[in-house]
Amino acid sequence: MRILLTTDMEGVSRITDHRQCWPAFPEYWHEGRELYTAEVVAAATGLIEAGASAVGIADTHGNGNWHNLFLQKLPDNVETVAVHARHDDFDASFQLGMHPRCGTLNGFMSHTHLPNFRMALDGKLITECHEFAWDRGLPLIGVTGDAALERELDGGLSGTPFLAVKYSTSRTATAPAAEGTETLRTFARQCALDWSERPVARPPERFTLEISLDAQLVEHIEPVAGFIRQSEAVVALSGTDWQRDAQLAIKAAFAAALRPWIAT
Repeated sequence: MRILLTTDMEGVSRITDHRQCWPAFPEYWHEGRELYTAEVVAAATGLIEAGASAVGIADTHGNGNWHNLFLQKLPDNVETVAVHARHDDFDASFQLGMHPRCGTLNGFMSHTHLPNFRMALDGKLITECHEFAWDRGLPLIGVTGDAALERELDGGLSGTPFLAVKYSTSRTATAPAAEGTETLRTFARQCALDWSERPVARPPERFTLEISLDAQLVEHIEPVAGFIRQSEAVVALSGTDWQRDAQLAIKAAFAAALRPWIAT
């Protein structure tokens, strides 16, 4: 059994200051990376203990472009893989360090990829967890993250085993759960033992994907994405195959939303 471990930083239990998440701040280098690595190692160890022959870490924080993890601390049979790793290289997926979607007021650093970027499926807002799960097309065996995220794992992710590792009262105020990394390790191990009971994560057979972003950026979405403009700041498309119809379209919208963050 090979497990894809998709990870993010904001939903790590002891990440309590936004400066721990950004390479521009010393807190990232001296605290954030260590805290992130500790939870990734705990989860990977639990998955291996349950019988996983290999664990591939898809580190999505910074879209895989930052040096977030201390790679020398990873257990044997654990390695990093591309953020958009091929789903047919793995049997199941596990998500760690996940955060609530954009607009969640009681979720620490709640967002969906970028500020003012939202995704909705058939009129209902979705999280990055939905996107990652549907991109993989694998059984999602477990998720860890901010407690506020659990109730947002609806639709195709309903019933996914969830471990709340932090509790937030606002986008800036959060506290870690009393349990430490050993609880996370145990949770990951149990999820892996039960993995065959989890269904493949899939969106509806027919869906309408809506994305909203800053209005001045909509015009920069490549036409090939297939979106139809619904309003000043909203584009939409209809599809029947997530990988074919939605993946590239989301990347195109993300690229447009990223323009203000890229030096020209």
